[in-house]
Amino acid sequence: MEENWQERVSHEIETRTHAYTEQELKIYSVPTLRNLISKLPTLEASAQQREVLQGNIEAVVMLLPAMPNPKDETFGLLQKRINALKKLVREQYKLVSKGYYSGIWLPLGIGIGLPWGAMFKNIALGIPIGVGIGLGIGGYLDRKAEKEGRVI
Repeated sequence: MEENWQERVSHEIETRTHAYTEQELKIYSVPTLRNLISKLPTLEASAQQREVLQGNIEAVVMLLPAMPNPKDETFGLLQKRINALKKLVREQYKLVSKGYYSGIWLPLGIGIGLPWGAMFKNIALGIPIGVGIGLGIGGYLDRKAEKEGRVI
């Protein structure tokens, strides 16, 4: 049953996105959807949780347009559904998208570096310190998540 669902949804994604360019695939988060579908059998979840997740994935797939148009009004709804799906898998299964921790820690690092720059009376010195801190911590956490197989 699980493999049948995976094949059916993967085929639906392929049917809807066959005309997309690589950039359009990324804009519509298609690689993330494909990775999530492939990781679904390995997730530790009850049958009910799995059905909810499958329903959310199917809802996102059904919103994928045959011809990509980011200016379309359904694009905003699609992005909201994708973000809700990412939040669900992040909170319940600890799966994160590629670069998630770097995106979180870069601004935090800058926030940490600015007081250092103020302390030296040169904010321009604090910003690169903060960027280094943010990228260092975020990069470490991203690599750790990838080693643990938690990246979708």
